[in-house]
Amino acid sequence: MGKHEIYRETVDYGLLLLSAALYGSTFMLIAIAVESLAPMTIVAGRQALAAAIFVAIAIAFRQKIPALNLENSRIWMLIFASALFGNSLPFFLTTWGQQKVDAGMAAIIISTMPLMTIVLAHFFSANERLNSRKIAGLAVGFIGVLILFGPEKLMLLGDESVRQFAILGSALSFAINMIIMTYLTRLPRYSLLAAVLGLSFLIALPFSLFEKPWMLDIKPVGVLAVVAIGIITSAIGNLLSFKILERRGAMFNAQTNYVIPIMAIFWAWLILGEVPELIVYLALALILVGIAIVRGAPFVTAKEKGKQLV
Repeated sequence: MGKHEIYRETVDYGLLLLSAALYGSTFMLIAIAVESLAPMTIVAGRQALAAAIFVAIAIAFRQKIPALNLENSRIWMLIFASALFGNSLPFFLTTWGQQKVDAGMAAIIISTMPLMTIVLAHFFSANERLNSRKIAGLAVGFIGVLILFGPEKLMLLGDESVRQFAILGSALSFAINMIIMTYLTRLPRYSLLAAVLGLSFLIALPFSLFEKPWMLDIKPVGVLAVVAIGIITSAIGNLLSFKILERRGAMFNAQTNYVIPIMAIFWAWLILGEVPELIVYLALALILVGIAIVRGAPFVTAKEKGKQLV
């Protein structure tokens, strides 16, 4: 490997780690925000800020999306579906869940999203059928989920268990959005994100008003956490993902799924002092191994590159 290739690999993996670190910080920031803010208020705040940023970027790059009319109704239905399943619903479920669930645990539950995506892809994508390798990976990942939740929690649901399942529901919602986004890939990226995030804000706004945020004992650190989520995760994180996609493609970018829960645990330990139990690390290892088996990653053959959905 020459100096140029070494430099490129170093830069690309540096971007990958930075992207994972930014996305991983979200769970820690949510844990800070929920101390003084209600779930939909947090969702509306982060979406409003991120939407404003991408509207400005889309204008700067002169990107447009199809006009809102009957002819483009199918496209706008998909954009609305992405706003709902890729942003408003999962962000609410995660934020509501984290009122009782630790940041590190939440990140590990969310890490099951790629496993759910591959199951959905079997039914909604002709090129992503299940095979013996993928089924084996799903089985390993499912064992990790069972260990993470614990058999007793599956039989006797308490408040914390319900919130853990809510976060699992957000992982499913993200997986649904991955399928939806495959039908929107031809639209300009920045204007698409501006539209999706803008609609997400409009969906969240009326629900946030029911929470009466003006009557909450809002702490400045909670507001700063929401601002940080909007800028760091929704804006910079997405921009970094686009950059990685341009440089190395979807398969390389998908490796962030291995690192995000690890970074989330690191941030939760560093800032919040959370220390997961040993069994949680075992569950995480099985989930990540399951994802690796399903994808054949990170050591995929050249023939397989570019064929992954997520």
